[in-house]
Amino acid sequence: MAKATTLSARESISFTQMTAQQLEDLINLDAESAALLREAGLESPEALRGSGAVGSFLACADAFDELRDLEFLYRLEGAIRGVAWEEIPQHDLDAMRADASTALDMGEF
Repeated sequence: MAKATTLSARESISFTQMTAQQLEDLINLDAESAALLREAGLESPEALRGSGAVGSFLACADAFDELRDLEFLYRLEGAIRGVAWEEIPQHDLDAMRADASTALDMGEF
């Protein structure tokens, strides 16, 4: 009898997401978001995945002091997972917010 397995969010990324050549090709990211990421040194979908949502958010926050938009953080995670950010479980959103908040040393958002 075969053992049932479930894929993690990162393993279930769609083929379209995996073959995206440009940041703008990823779900949740528009031209403005892609430009912010590039200016922060994240030039490709692979760079975004490698840095992770929180790391990418922090890189953008370092480059743009006024950037403290939680939705941007969540959109980055959705882009990495290949899902609309609204589909990310609340406990994952809470953990990302706490990680980013701690790293930014500014308390809760």
